[in-house]
Amino acid sequence: MAALLDHSTIGKIQGIAGDGVTQYLGVKYGVLADRFAEAKLPDYAHKSTIDATKHAPAPLSPPDGVDIENSLLQLQKPLPYNDRRVSDIDGLALNITVPDGTTPTSRYPVLAYLHGGGLNIGSSNWPIYDFTRLVRRSVSRGFPVICVGINYRLDIPGFLSSTALLAAGYKANRGFRDQQLALKWIAKHIAEFGGDPNHVTICGQSAGAVSIAYLFQSDEALFKRAIVMSGSDLLLKAEPPCDAGFDTACKALGLEDKSAEDKVKGMTSVPAEELLSKIGLSVRIGPVLDDDLFKLENSHESLIRGTPKLPATKWLDALLIGDCAFDVSPLDREILERS
Repeated sequence: MAALLDHSTIGKIQGIAGDGVTQYLGVKYGVLADRFAEAKLPDYAHKSTIDATKHAPAPLSPPDGVDIENSLLQLQKPLPYNDRRVSDIDGLALNITVPDGTTPTSRYPVLAYLHGGGLNIGSSNWPIYDFTRLVRRSVSRGFPVICVGINYRLDIPGFLSSTALLAAGYKANRGFRDQQLALKWIAKHIAEFGGDPNHVTICGQSAGAVSIAYLFQSDEALFKRAIVMSGSDLLLKAEPPCDAGFDTACKALGLEDKSAEDKVKGMTSVPAEELLSKIGLSVRIGPVLDDDLFKLENSHESLIRGTPKLPATKWLDALLIGDCAFDVSPLDREILERS
């Protein structure tokens, strides 16, 4: 059933209601000039009704990533997922789920979610990240919440860095910057969806948890509480800028003999399908110590000492950490077969 929200700063948004919730899917939070550009908040023109009844394309990653995830979860019957559209430009979107009857005065707490996938694969569009049941459960427990799934750039568009890209004005850690922008969008716009921008809890699993740990380096209070499940910044340690991954990608695309400037132009203009078919997941990517977004390099020793102090210690109200003895047990068989 259709549900129309008249948002004062965004305009009319057409969502879909059913199963005790209303969902606004594929709500764009970031606009990109190209796949490596810094995302900007959209300038809503109020010209036409925004269709939020279906997902936006997922950020560029292998379309079979959902099958990889399902195999790791050991699902006997994979959840149906037929919309495998991906985009290097149009994937910065949110999937917002609110309880039925929510109004701008509801002021429900907000749970923002960062999916895992090694920063290579993943999407909040996947059916395992549909928050319908969780929102319904929150209502039945007498503590309604609003859930927001965040899609952010992955792999090459999100995390590839090099001296050539930096010289061309393309910052490192773009996927993490997308996450920050999404949280700023939530702070600015979630109230009229019925959420409380002053009570945002961020939750992430695996690479999503890694992301949250790195967001603790922000001087800006982007959320009030955090839930970190099966990951930390020690899982994917930030490293100084390195050209190795960029060189590998250029070689795969036949750009190795070009000038630095032409390599960047080629990397920016090559069709997205070629990035997937010729490079795939062969390039190592990850957090970069860029002396801008991330300046601190954590280690087990520094955490034990409690130095340096993370900026989040000044603004984070609560932290819940989830861990278990058999976190990677689904991988045991695959590892044994490979060995």
